[in-house]
Amino acid sequence: MPGKEACAGERLRYVAQQWLNGESRIEPLRSQLDKANEQLRQEPAEGLSGLSTLLGSLLNERKRHEDAMQRSNAQLAEQQHRADELAAKLEALRLIEQSMVNKASKKKIQP
Repeated sequence: MPGKEACAGERLRYVAQQWLNGESRIEPLRSQLDKANEQLRQEPAEGLSGLSTLLGSLLNERKRHEDAMQRSNAQLAEQQHRADELAAKLEALRLIEQSMVNKASKKKIQP
């Protein structure tokens, strides 16, 4: 990870390398990108602003995908919970029905 004195180019190279290597944590990459952008505002460098914009877009897109995946996983968990609850209620009704049939057959009454 680039130190405090690293230039914008070094920070952007680090972010790009980590991105290409599949770094899953977005926050450290976003932090380095923000620092590079601040440096580029103070000392513009030809070509680096485009790279910074591209990397920012990639990080934003990954964040959107991660957020969508988390929402989908939460919905799936909720649906599974509801399905389990319904299955338990159905089983309880089946047991009630079975006990009624058993009582009826003991009394020689047809259900």
